[in-house]
Amino acid sequence: MTYIVLEGPKGCGKSTLYERLCREFKHRGVAFTPLCPTRPGEGALESLARVGVLSDWDTFRERLYAARSNFHARRARGSEVVMGDRSILTSYVTRWNGASAGHRRATLARVRRLEHEISLPDHVLYLHAPVALLRARIAARPRDYGHYDETVTRLTTVTAAYDDLRRYAPELGLSSIRWHELDATRPPDEVLADALATILPILSSPALEVLR
Repeated sequence: MTYIVLEGPKGCGKSTLYERLCREFKHRGVAFTPLCPTRPGEGALESLARVGVLSDWDTFRERLYAARSNFHARRARGSEVVMGDRSILTSYVTRWNGASAGHRRATLARVRRLEHEISLPDHVLYLHAPVALLRARIAARPRDYGHYDETVTRLTTVTAAYDDLRRYAPELGLSSIRWHELDATRPPDEVLADALATILPILSSPALEVLR
């Protein structure tokens, strides 16, 4: 399996790029399986999430998103090419505590224990942009994103956590991941072109037969 994911803080354009990549792949006839681990799944936790009674309880949210990750990972099992909108790395940075080597290892161990079905990605397309631009994009969206994950402090922390995942990759067992940076400050068409230029050479030959 070749597992490619998009990662980056909120406001970087992951969802927009992912939708455009999926349309482009379908148009080109490239075979792939989508894996979106934060989207709703099935089961009792999803039923409780729809009621909303426990939505503000952090432990519940952690278990809910772990259940979603495991559910979607099972559905993608056996696929040759998997394209992900986020991955287990999203959970790592959400729960990140990089204060010490012990804290770093404990953070990853907890996430891995809960999200035991999903594998590490092979390739990460990391969309990066200044925090000020991320905030401006979030503010311009016609919906309420809350008051925690979209603050300057939180966006700065998440961006630093992504940097830490790469900095401490050998220590954390993440050296197998190959990172590809995309400049998310550029127009969407240019970001899409950069993403395709990165992804298409990676994909296995069966998925690219129609492109030859």
